[in-house]
Amino acid sequence: MVFLGIQRAIEIISEASRHIPAELLDTERNIPWSSIRGMGNVLRHEYHRIASDVIWDAIQHDLPQLKSAIERMMTIARP
Repeated sequence: MVFLGIQRAIEIISEASRHIPAELLDTERNIPWSSIRGMGNVLRHEYHRIASDVIWDAIQHDLPQLKSAIERMMTIARP
């Protein structure tokens, strides 16, 4: 159940990334935005091909970097 919950959270992150304005995405060029968007599609449509080690790697390495990038973007976006 935890694994499925994590997959769903990654799907939500993926979809949310589609709604970030391009000018904010440009401030964080080190983040692979197209891969983030693509991950959601894979989880929604090809979930049977997702290995747990791929999800675990994303949790350990990608999400912390993404969180930091989003926090920096939020400081720019706030008036």
